[in-house]
Amino acid sequence: MALSDIKDLLSAIWGVTRDRIPVLSNGKIPVEVGSLNVTVGNASLEIANDVGNPVPINDAGGSITVDGTFWQSTQPVSIATSPAGLAYVSSASLTRPANVTAYTANDVYGGVFELQNIGASGGFIFIESLDIIFNITAVPAGMSTFTLYLYGVTPPSAIADNLPFSISSGDRASILNPRGIALSASLAQGGGGSVVAEARNLSQLYKLTGTSLFGYVVTSGAFTPAANSESFTIRVRSFAP
Repeated sequence: MALSDIKDLLSAIWGVTRDRIPVLSNGKIPVEVGSLNVTVGNASLEIANDVGNPVPINDAGGSITVDGTFWQSTQPVSIATSPAGLAYVSSASLTRPANVTAYTANDVYGGVFELQNIGASGGFIFIESLDIIFNITAVPAGMSTFTLYLYGVTPPSAIADNLPFSISSGDRASILNPRGIALSASLAQGGGGSVVAEARNLSQLYKLTGTSLFGYVVTSGAFTPAANSESFTIRVRSFAP
């Protein structure tokens, strides 16, 4: 073969090859993907779009960078996300019946309460803290400690004010904390004016059935209310894991 023929052949091969090489973008070979399913476990994924800005994708820790390299999978998968960082505050107010009937230890105080919109429907929450503000100005003798029990639905037992608390067979499936949360009642610091009870730094995990929590406030000791129709407010702070 003549030298001129070899040159013509090489020129033709180069022309075909050159037409198949994409134009570089910032020194990198661009890859166009119409639909991409990627599995990411304990990692974050960043994909640049056509203007170089990252496509936001939630992560679960760690880092994987997709940069000029293409992985193809035949298995469609997805990236799991969660509503991390969401916080909630919910409160419920109850009023005792119009009487001054004495409570004994382990009586329900005020009846069933509901904390609405405490988290995403059916989701998990951590309860960080809770408090109760009683609309009274002095602590009655014997009113020292309460226990708060939480339920995922309205307690089937529906125990009314001043009746003994118990975890009946109908409540077993819906009660979330069978041992309860203890709160000590005292006059508010810094001048008093109200009786308060609180618990901080709980970090207790619960799974909701809907978006509400229900429950009872239960007495630990015997005491006589100071007046008819006393009211109190329960306030709970939570966050999503």
